[in-house]
Amino acid sequence: MRRADLSDSAVALYGRFFNAPRAAYVAALEHVGARLARDLTRGSGLFVVGLGAGRVAATGALGDRLAVALSRGVQIFSEERLRDLLFPPDAAARAMGPTAPVATALKEGGLDPRALGVLAAFDAVRIDATGTHCRFADVAPLRQAAA
Repeated sequence: MRRADLSDSAVALYGRFFNAPRAAYVAALEHVGARLARDLTRGSGLFVVGLGAGRVAATGALGDRLAVALSRGVQIFSEERLRDLLFPPDAAARAMGPTAPVATALKEGGLDPRALGVLAAFDAVRIDATGTHCRFADVAPLRQAAA
């Protein structure tokens, strides 16, 4: 799928989004002419699952929605795939927020270095090559992961 394919398509966003604020995805979708669906509807052409949908996955609700999407022929994207489609690489990094020292992420998020590494493995946090600075959309996902 290309960005142009989203024009006049109904897109359902599901779960919490970590790589960029949800509002950034909504604005980018509207910019390319997509319509935001409140939930997975019969008119949905794309179902996007945020990285923070783990909580609903445990209840079976995510699996139910994915089964409906598959039965209706709705395309399913991960948050990363939507991010890569909507944002060029430097725009995706900017959407995550400014670079902050890793120590700030650890302190504000209530994380230990190992937990921060796990978040980095799933692109919820981007750590630079030196390991001293990182980017994240906001501190809420970090606190949620710490809890």
